[in-house]
Amino acid sequence: MSDIKQEWIRRYASRALDAWRSRDCALEISEEYLLQLEDDLNVYYDDPLIRDFIESLWESSTQ
Repeated sequence: MSDIKQEWIRRYASRALDAWRSRDCALEISEEYLLQLEDDLNVYYDDPLIRDFIESLWESSTQ
């Protein structure tokens, strides 16, 4: 896996987990779920349309 792809996966998995944790929810998400997010994002990275959607979704949520 390329370094760029690996960095992208880590960045957006972390942003997704942080977004969930910042909400006032009764359910806590474990750190282990980060591995599942990374696995899912590994697949999504190869689809340019989905990758662009994820980027626009998480970029706008962090601003």
